[in-house]
Amino acid sequence: MDNMILKNSIAFLMAVNFMSALFLLFFPKPLKKANDFFNKWFSSRQFFKVLDAVVIVDEKIYKNRKILGVLSLVLIPFLKNISVWFIPAGIIISVFLLIFPGSLKRTNDFLNKRISTRKLTKPLEIIKNIDDKIYEKRKMLGILSLIIVSFLIHCYIIL
Repeated sequence: MDNMILKNSIAFLMAVNFMSALFLLFFPKPLKKANDFFNKWFSSRQFFKVLDAVVIVDEKIYKNRKILGVLSLVLIPFLKNISVWFIPAGIIISVFLLIFPGSLKRTNDFLNKRISTRKLTKPLEIIKNIDDKIYEKRKMLGILSLIIVSFLIHCYIIL
């Protein structure tokens, strides 16, 4: 099954690469029109707005700390297929919820920092237009793509 998926993936890459090489070499104007149509800029800000929202659940956890502590201590031994490290961590946090809630709250306040994804995603929104450079060197890139397709055909036959 895995071999079939690999073969189909390589065949798909070969077909796409072959078609793009032909379009680069023989049909650059329709390719440029299609590129201009599909080359739309969109902001990732709307997608990551959910990640930047602050959700505060600390008050509810500390208000119901005894119930959550006992419930987690009872349920942790029944968890199967869980990492070995999560069970001791869960037990320690449950004990802290029950016995030392102030200490856990201080640690939580220290670790509870808001980190914005805006600084991380801003470089993704800078438009870098390399289309003109590609169309200037379309013949070289088309020939290079055909060479790559022939190598992929060779790999496909061997596989």
